[in-house]
Amino acid sequence: MVGKTVIHPSQIALVQQAYCVPLSTLDEAQAILHSEAKAVFKYNNTMLEPATHRAWATEIVNRAEAFGTIDDGHSQYSSRM
Repeated sequence: MVGKTVIHPSQIALVQQAYCVPLSTLDEAQAILHSEAKAVFKYNNTMLEPATHRAWATEIVNRAEAFGTIDDGHSQYSSRM
């Protein structure tokens, strides 16, 4: 993961929110990492390829675990910290 340097404690929440993962992105990542995922498949009008996107999907899941998620339709932040 990539980090950011903050110089004041009031900046921490903003940085954490910037790294949180939209739920729709997390859903795609989990579909790619699913043990029964096909070589290429359509998901939410997007073509996904586990062989090509596995590293990205792993990064997204790890980021969601570390920083939480955000609902695409709402701006409400759900922290994992």
